[in-house]
Amino acid sequence: SAKAFGDKHTVKCNNGYIGGGEFTCGEKKKFFGLACEKATKPKAIEWTALNCVKVGKDGKVVKSGCGNGWNGGAVSKMGVRGISSIEFKCHTNQHSMIGYSKGNHHSSYTDLDCGFYCDNGTIRVVEKGRHKYNGTRYTAKHVHSMLRVGSTVMYFSQGKHLRTCEVKVPGTAFVDISASYRGPPGYKLITS
Repeated sequence: SAKAFGDKHTVKCNNGYIGGGEFTCGEKKKFFGLACEKATKPKAIEWTALNCVKVGKDGKVVKSGCGNGWNGGAVSKMGVRGISSIEFKCHTNQHSMIGYSKGNHHSSYTDLDCGFYCDNGTIRVVEKGRHKYNGTRYTAKHVHSMLRVGSTVMYFSQGKHLRTCEVKVPGTAFVDISASYRGPPGYKLITS
């Protein structure tokens, strides 16, 4: 329990909830900061600004043309505020990225403030166009996710926390993808 104004406490959310982190004691011993919230049922992302891709069922996006190169992409129609997460799987023979961005200026991955890179069976992280992390190998059955709480974005694979994005993503964020070839298998967005 809080003892004094400004005391900080770390909270871990129970299974089925997203959020958590460090809370700060404010006036009248009320906490402010991050919260644990019940996750909503996943729903398919509705995409816009399609370039060299086609959208199928359940948010599935497939690169459909324009040859190889980071020129295929799309961005979510709806921006998200507050706590949200992206859940997805990657084929092992693809080069594609998905993550949070503050806007969509082009189809390349450099729009991604915090992005997962599905690189032919190896998970990697790219932030603001720069390579930041080499992960482990994955299969097409592995579930990857990104959790955004406030302006902080965290990366997970198979439920294991891999790292926290160095870039803060405040305010409204969009889900953005970029595909080089053999497009993404379908991404789902969880918001609360």
